[in-house]
Amino acid sequence: MASYLGASVVVTDLDSLVPLLAHNINKNSNIMSAGSISARPLCWGSEPDTDLLHPDFLILANCIYYESSLETLLETVLTLTSAGRSETVILACYEERTREIRELVCRWHAMLDKYFTIYDVERYVLDTKYVQEYIRVVRMLCRNRQQKN
Repeated sequence: MASYLGASVVVTDLDSLVPLLAHNINKNSNIMSAGSISARPLCWGSEPDTDLLHPDFLILANCIYYESSLETLLETVLTLTSAGRSETVILACYEERTREIRELVCRWHAMLDKYFTIYDVERYVLDTKYVQEYIRVVRMLCRNRQQKN
């Protein structure tokens, strides 16, 4: 969607899944003419390429699914946003289908609290066609950014 609206987008996943991302980009290339999109590998906890640092927006889609991934995801988010000191706005969505996932999201947000202020996106601004009871969307702002504004 961001590419369709004119943004320069980099989608990331494990190295083994980048060909699938590239395939999906290719299959949808007829609707992505306004911006650009590319697929790149990014393994949480590893050092990202420098051109991935400090994005305007960082979108996390269903990234919270098991406890052992939280630390490495946090490390990656902090690296991408200079430990919460960049202008990056983070949007995250979760499918909180179970109590376990809801609790995991709460632990994740507690880990982020030192660096980011987290706001739930109100349901009325979301497309009613896609809103489900278990879908949660949040916006995160770096705490240092808020202090400057």
